[in-house]
Amino acid sequence: RSYVLMMGHRYPEDKVKISLELWGDDASDVTLPPLLYISFIENAFKHGVSYRKTSAVEVALGYRDGKIYFECRNTKPENCPEPAKEGGVGLSNVRRRLELLYGHDYTLVIEDTMSRYVVKLIIPALK
Repeated sequence: RSYVLMMGHRYPEDKVKISLELWGDDASDVTLPPLLYISFIENAFKHGVSYRKTSAVEVALGYRDGKIYFECRNTKPENCPEPAKEGGVGLSNVRRRLELLYGHDYTLVIEDTMSRYVVKLIIPALK
């Protein structure tokens, strides 16, 4: 929450729309792995913000039925190169970390198009 709010202060509100949605059941006893989502959120701001055209970064994090749901969406500038087939080191590190923490018990879906980048991650809640 703090990182998204801080980044919101860096950009003009009329050019960059930033939203943060926290939802779900009471998760006060749920533990999140430290900095698990930061690579996705940092990349959304790094690659998704344009000072020339209106752009958006949307982050949602929720808890329901023993699972944590994360989604991060960002627009991509028009002159962005073709979507990459493989992510950078950050994405490789996150995938490896997910495997170490959860084995195959997680879902990571990445949609990379010419105009939008979307990350959806579902993990079991740790208590």
